[in-house]
Amino acid sequence: MNMTSEMTPTIATVSNFNLLQEDLKKQLSNLQKMESKRITCRIIELSSQHKNSTYISGKIFDVQSNKTMEFSIYENLSYELYLGHTYDLEGVLSFFLRTANNQLCGGVSFNIRKIVRVYDATSKDTQFYNDSNVNQIISLLNANQQNKLDVDDILWQRLQTGRNEAQFKVNVICGENNEVFEDLTQACKLEAFSFIPVQVKIDNKFKIANAIKNMDKSNCDLIAIIRGGGDLSAFNELDIVKAIVECEKPIVTALGHSHDLTKSDRAADKYFFTPTALGEYFKSFFLQKKKNISIYELNSKMSDLNQNIMSSVNQNMKILTTAFEGKTERIISHFENRMIRKAHLKFEILKAAFWVVAGVAITLNFLK
Repeated sequence: MNMTSEMTPTIATVSNFNLLQEDLKKQLSNLQKMESKRITCRIIELSSQHKNSTYISGKIFDVQSNKTMEFSIYENLSYELYLGHTYDLEGVLSFFLRTANNQLCGGVSFNIRKIVRVYDATSKDTQFYNDSNVNQIISLLNANQQNKLDVDDILWQRLQTGRNEAQFKVNVICGENNEVFEDLTQACKLEAFSFIPVQVKIDNKFKIANAIKNMDKSNCDLIAIIRGGGDLSAFNELDIVKAIVECEKPIVTALGHSHDLTKSDRAADKYFFTPTALGEYFKSFFLQKKKNISIYELNSKMSDLNQNIMSSVNQNMKILTTAFEGKTERIISHFENRMIRKAHLKFEILKAAFWVVAGVAITLNFLK
């Protein structure tokens, strides 16, 4: 593809929107019409997924024109892209517009529709995209999206169990150089975690895959795979990706530097860009959750105290009620007896009065 125009984004104020739009159209016209094109390029920047979006963006360097431009690709295709490697890509050119600081920015972007060929970074041999290993990796990653373990929840549940915190075991698969392992442990100087190094040849995919399988059978609580920068191509291989996906224990990765993202990272339950970032995660998570647990325990004790108080109050009320009910029955019985006696006395008085009146009436009648 012949690209004769510079790819530098154009910047203009919002009021010059039409001028910017026309300028971008001219750039596209110079680059060629918006039809499907094939270019050979190298990935020089790979960004994370956009919020509420299904595509990944980044920057590519076109080998033929020696120009740099932005690109976008659907997430399900992006699993085969990684930094520093060269590809034959099919897609279309388009222009983008965005606002920032009350300014309208625009530029040219290549929208990738198909990955045609992958060039090996070391041997420079080509490998077609429909290779069976590549397809298996994509299938594994897609199927694993819904099966990932929640590492945060697992750590939180462990902190709540009350088990000896020093027994939280993390098996760390790392290289034979202890420097990277020390980066992890220095970032998390807490007795709550026990980091156990499992040293392997970190560029050997078979050694790494076997280490993952062996650690999955151990009594560790979590598996971490770490390494510094350098050649991360082994972590894009099927053997390691498959071992991570099939691992039943929670597994995290911290590979390379802040701009590196491998297929192993995508397969892991959680990934970090550096070993230091992983150590800081353990430390900050533990301290924050420990604080939450202290508050939880305080609330729990307050709740227990309230329950004890209410139980005591209810018990005393029951005793008082029982005693009062007994006295009430005696009082009622006493008043009932008095009322009966009064009624009986009134009846006797009325009966006597009746007989007196009756006697007087009979006497008067007799005298007549």
